[in-house]
Amino acid sequence: MDKGRFAQALGDMATRPDSYQIWKDYDFLERPDKAKEKDPKRSNNIDTLKHEIVKMKHENKDLAAELDKHQSLLKLQTDIERENRQYFEQEKKRLEV
Repeated sequence: MDKGRFAQALGDMATRPDSYQIWKDYDFLERPDKAKEKDPKRSNNIDTLKHEIVKMKHENKDLAAELDKHQSLLKLQTDIERENRQYFEQEKKRLEV
């Protein structure tokens, strides 16, 4: 291993809070003052909150409909598997005789 490159790597990994604060320019951290502007759930505007409530109720209804659909499909699938199992057991008994 090259000693110069090793020293450079150590220098890169050293903590330099004054000179390497690149992360503060990125917008991946949620800032509390800007969060209210971007997130309608954190807003103090009554109309925005009412609209968000209506939107959540619609999402809730959609999720309930999806859940009901998947539950009925699961029940149908288990019924089909049970019938197939019964059929295979009957065929197995018939072939053993």
